[in-house]
Amino acid sequence: MFLPRWLLVGLFAPVLHAANLPGSDQRSGPAVTLNTRRTFPGIPNAGAWRDRAEDLRHQTLASSGILPLPEKNDLRPRVFGRIERDGYSVEKVLIQPRPGFYLGGNLYRPLGQGAGPFPAILNPHGHWDAGRLADTPTGSVVARCIQFARMGIVAFAYDMTGYVDTIQFGPKDADGAIRVANYHTLQQKLFRAETNQLWNFTLLGVQTWNSVRALDFVASLPDVDPKRIGCTGASGGGSQTFLLAAVDDRIAVSAPIVMVSCSMQGGCWCENAPALRVDHSNMEYAAAFAPKPQILVAASGDWTKETMTVEGPAIEGVYTLFGAKDRLRYTRFDFPHNYNQTTREAVYAFFAQHLLGKPAADRIPEIPYTAERPEDLKAFPDGRMPADAIGEAEFTSAWIAERRGVVEKRLRSKDASAESLRVWRHTLLIDPSEPVVGESAESTRDDGIVRSEVAFGRPGKGDRVPGVLWIPAKAGDTRSVVVLVHPDGAQAAEKGGAERARMEGLVARGHAVLAITPFQCGPGTDGSVVGRSPFQDFFAGYNRTVMQQRVRDVASAATFARLAKPDAPVVLLGAGRAALWAALAAPMTDALVVDPAGLGRTDAEWIRPEDFVPGIHLLGDAEGALVAAGPKPVLREATASAEKLDRWVGSLPRR
Repeated sequence: MFLPRWLLVGLFAPVLHAANLPGSDQRSGPAVTLNTRRTFPGIPNAGAWRDRAEDLRHQTLASSGILPLPEKNDLRPRVFGRIERDGYSVEKVLIQPRPGFYLGGNLYRPLGQGAGPFPAILNPHGHWDAGRLADTPTGSVVARCIQFARMGIVAFAYDMTGYVDTIQFGPKDADGAIRVANYHTLQQKLFRAETNQLWNFTLLGVQTWNSVRALDFVASLPDVDPKRIGCTGASGGGSQTFLLAAVDDRIAVSAPIVMVSCSMQGGCWCENAPALRVDHSNMEYAAAFAPKPQILVAASGDWTKETMTVEGPAIEGVYTLFGAKDRLRYTRFDFPHNYNQTTREAVYAFFAQHLLGKPAADRIPEIPYTAERPEDLKAFPDGRMPADAIGEAEFTSAWIAERRGVVEKRLRSKDASAESLRVWRHTLLIDPSEPVVGESAESTRDDGIVRSEVAFGRPGKGDRVPGVLWIPAKAGDTRSVVVLVHPDGAQAAEKGGAERARMEGLVARGHAVLAITPFQCGPGTDGSVVGRSPFQDFFAGYNRTVMQQRVRDVASAATFARLAKPDAPVVLLGAGRAALWAALAAPMTDALVVDPAGLGRTDAEWIRPEDFVPGIHLLGDAEGALVAAGPKPVLREATASAEKLDRWVGSLPRR
């Protein structure tokens, strides 16, 4: 017997908006890459942007593997080798962002301008071969630091990992000296290890932590005003600038150069981390700094060439929400990728205005300078590290051990649920507030059960999750909505046998059952999609993994069911290996029934393309998701009979 869709709506009443769902699921197409063009989200007001900026901050920290921030060890700073020149001095610096890990730099200070306190500027460098010692027509870190100091600003140039003095993980000659100081060949293998990504232990994360600790160092200097600290860098240094500015409120003025783009997002592992740009782009990370002063300088010869028409106006729209349009400046010069003198002179003027209180100007001319010999600026000119410098393996194990301790402490704390929920949100990439809509085909009625094929998803996200809904034919209160999550999808309850009999038994007892087919499950599964490596081409930084997609679909199913019956408890029933999908979606449900044998994964299993979730160990695996869900009933018996499930669900409180 066929029933019209309006009757289904009367019996089980989700809001149906078929026009908002695509005709087929769109998520199995070509992967998003670092070069995929981005659009800026529409934000209605300043309050909404503040919420998004907070989300951006937490996503940066989570992707960097430092949510929450680690406890800060003593930096044990060494400042030595002072050289005095006309209007400035320069010194060598060594700090330890983590015990036994040395970060090198140079500190440029005003000379002959009193004792301060002076404003300060951090200077992360990009991918110039000479790193912080770069001094070429295309880009000179040395030139801008000298100029800043002469202007009355303390400037600190520090290494990216693998450059100049920060090279302790590199191969060594027989006499103990570093053999090759090349960033790409020395550092990439360590931070691309697949099991390390279960902790989000990445090159970007280490570099971002180094930037936070460099800021700690500068803010601690007696001649620095900690309320007037800026940051500027180009290329990879531009990425570090807007990421540091997004996560650390102490940055007062920001100047990310030739890196805020609607297209290319960063081509190095020091700029990419899992989940960082799945829902966000460099434009948003830069805009997170609003309403504080910021200048963007673009180049006509690289990926920032559209800044005057795309990126700049988009970010300006956020500043306008705060009534702070005058605090943003964006400009473009006709050069290839650079931080050359023309670009630097525009930046000098902006920092002079916002750190020194000078009148606004388009440029401040750069004073001619003479760079020091590189060997006179290096802390380790002979390439030999101190005896207490730890190796690559020690650094890795110490980092992971510290993070493991943080997770264990959180899961035992009184506030475990709230803290874990934040980590859960940014690990699984689920926004519980996202709307879910659905549609239904005509229904059939047989033996007291109304059966309908349904589909649901998030508007505008390309999701279309199919399912089958069974509800009691007789009108009346629905006792619960049981969402069946099975590795074979909805067909597990459609093909007959014990699972079908159990679902029919639940419906006969007054429960609705929604069997779903999450992403790439059941018939039609595409092995080339499920088996796609999440470790190549920064895939997990721009795309949800298979596991993240499946958990997202389970979460959407819970929302869909709740909209349908607001007063009835929603129960996720995870069978077999799909028990983990249900457990990871636990914060979205009222109760959980899982197969305990399906919850665990070894590291070897976690890094399989089908199971990989970056940063999952930082959540605490399935246990962390259950803690994030708060005190909810859990029955660890996914094969329980319909009678037992009926009794157990019957004991649950109404919503």
